[in-house]
Amino acid sequence: MAAQTRSATEPMNDFSRIPEVSDAAAKLRVALSGPVRPLVERIAGAMRAQQWYESVTIGDGSPEGLPTLVAGANPDLLVLALPDASAADLALVERLGHLYPAMTPILLCDNQSPDFLMQAMRAGVREILPSASPTETLIDSIGRIGLKRVSQPDRHGNVLAFMSCKGGGGGATFLAANLAYALAEEGKRVVLIDLNLQWGDAVFFLADKRPSITLSDLAMQMHRVDPAFLAASLVRVHPNLGVLGAVGYRAVAQGRLPQFEFASCTLTPDANGVLLRAAAAKAPCSATLEAIHTLFELDGDAVLRYADPRRGVTRRVRLADDSVAAACLSGDAIGETWLREFHAQGLSVAALGARLLAPTATAPAALAARGRIVCSCHGVGEAPILAALQTAEGDAGAKLAAAQQQLRCGTQCGSCLPELRRLATTSVMAA
Repeated sequence: MAAQTRSATEPMNDFSRIPEVSDAAAKLRVALSGPVRPLVERIAGAMRAQQWYESVTIGDGSPEGLPTLVAGANPDLLVLALPDASAADLALVERLGHLYPAMTPILLCDNQSPDFLMQAMRAGVREILPSASPTETLIDSIGRIGLKRVSQPDRHGNVLAFMSCKGGGGGATFLAANLAYALAEEGKRVVLIDLNLQWGDAVFFLADKRPSITLSDLAMQMHRVDPAFLAASLVRVHPNLGVLGAVGYRAVAQGRLPQFEFASCTLTPDANGVLLRAAAAKAPCSATLEAIHTLFELDGDAVLRYADPRRGVTRRVRLADDSVAAACLSGDAIGETWLREFHAQGLSVAALGARLLAPTATAPAALAARGRIVCSCHGVGEAPILAALQTAEGDAGAKLAAAQQQLRCGTQCGSCLPELRRLATTSVMAA
C-alpha cells in the first residue's frame, strides 16, 4: 500500500490544480450541490476551466432544491458535497436515481462508517469520498465514470407485455414463454418476469424446478436489488434466458401432484380459483394433507373443520368476508359441487356455519344454478344472463346493455361479446 504525502501548506480542497485526463470524461453534464458554497464553487470552477464538460450546474445546496436541480440539468454526474450526510439525504438520492437511472451520484461526506457506506451503496451512490479528499482522488473517480460511459455503448432493450384477453386461461404465459425461448435461441438476452402473483406458473413452462426466489421475495427486498442480485434470483433455463417466477397457489399445488397416482390442477371454470383433484389407492399421509391445508390457508383458527380418522375423512372450509374462500374435502368429496358454487358466486354463507361441512349432495341453502360460464372475467353464467335479457325491454342492443349494466358481463376484455349478442338476439326472437 502506498501512502500519499503532501505539504502542510497545501490546501485540503485545492480543486484548481486538476491534472490532465483523457477524453473519457468529456461531454458530461454535471450538477453540483452542497451546503458549503465555497467548496462547491471551487469544484465547479476547476471543471469549467478544464472544458471537459458539456455543462456544470450548481444548485442552492438545500435538499428541497435538489429535485429541481436534477430536473433542470438532467445530469450524467451528480456531485453532492454533504459533510454531514444523513439517511434522509440518501433516501432522496435513491428516489432521484429511480427517476433518472442514467445519472451517477458521487458523494463527498465525512461519515465513512461501514453501515453508512452500505446504505449509500444501496441508495445508488457510485463513489463515496471524504470531504477532504485530494484533488486527484476526485478526478480519478470522475475519470472512471467517464471512461465507463464512453467504453460501453448505450444499450436499449425492448419490453414486451403479454396480457390475457379473458382474465386467465388465454394462453398469455404459453406465448410469452415460447417467444422468450425463441429469442434466446437467436442470441438475444432475455428475462421473463411472471407478474401473475396468484396463479403464476411461467417457470414450469420452461423448467422442472421451483425458483428459490420469486418476484414477491424480490419486492420485499427492494433495498438489495441491483443487477447482480436480480441475476442471482433468476431460474436459468438457457444461457441467454432467465425467469423470475411468481409462484402462486396453482404452481405450488402442482408441485404436490407427483405424490398421487392420479392428479390434476387447473383453474376453476370461471378462472377465479384453483381446483386440485387427486386420487390414490391409499389415503394421503398426514404430512401431505397438512401441507395442502397450509398452502390454501386452511390451517388457521378461523377455519371450519370436520375429521373422522377412522374413515379417513376430513373437511375444511375457510370463510372470508362471510363467503367461501377455500375448501378441502379428503376421503369423501360429496358436496364439492355446491361448495364450488358458493365460492364462485361469492354468496354470503355466514349463517350456515357448520352446515357447510355436511357430506350431502344438496346445498344447505338455496343456490341458483348459473349454467355454463359465459363471462370468465366476472364469473357470469348463462342462466342469469338469460334472466336479465328476458326482463329487459327494447331491441337486442338495448337488452344487452341492460344485462351488462346489471351483471357486468362483457365489460372487461370483451371476448364474450359475440356470445352475448347471440343470446340477446335469441331473446328478442323468442319474445
